[in-house]
Amino acid sequence: MISAGTISSEAPLPRAWRRNSSRVSRRVVAVDWLGYGHSDRFEPGSVDGARHEEELRSVLDSLELGPVGLVAHDALGPDAIAFALAEPGRVGQIILLNTYYGHAPALRLPEMIRLLADPALTPLADALMDDPNQRLWLLAHTQRQFGLDAADQRGVGFASIVAQFFGDQAQPDALVAVRAWTSALFPHADLHLVDNASHWPQWDQPAIVARLVKQAASK
Repeated sequence: MISAGTISSEAPLPRAWRRNSSRVSRRVVAVDWLGYGHSDRFEPGSVDGARHEEELRSVLDSLELGPVGLVAHDALGPDAIAFALAEPGRVGQIILLNTYYGHAPALRLPEMIRLLADPALTPLADALMDDPNQRLWLLAHTQRQFGLDAADQRGVGFASIVAQFFGDQAQPDALVAVRAWTSALFPHADLHLVDNASHWPQWDQPAIVARLVKQAASK
């Protein structure tokens, strides 16, 4: 079960997962949350983890699936972890790619994410989003940080703001922080570093990611 939700169905993430699913040789179910990708739209309003948890539960029920392996990337990681905690009998494995959970001291979130996620900055964020010129500037600024070409609407970033949410290999303490975060949350987890990959390892190194997913799913 792949949590594949992304704002646009034409964005790199769904295409990246399609490159992997053909290599996994298992039944793969890709889930777009309501309002994401090809899923139905809903009225604007707050969306929290509980809503995503209920949507995932509905998918498992409708397909009559037993214990599944959840594969989650980026902001989908907290949803997968929360569901596994709430429904331990329905999750066999959790496979996380470049994600985060909770409030790790070393956690570093990209600037735009911090701006839009901090309730204290809601008035500023709303003002920026309401102004088309400011909104365009912020999106272009963020695209450049991700290594994206702002003029290429179908482009795939060749670099991330941070290769991990905790930093990258150029920072001496980055991998130490990742290992500490992983072992604290998941004492029996296996940690794999994918070389020559940006924030989207499933796009940059699909064969390696597919092999690791198959390896984890077979345990």
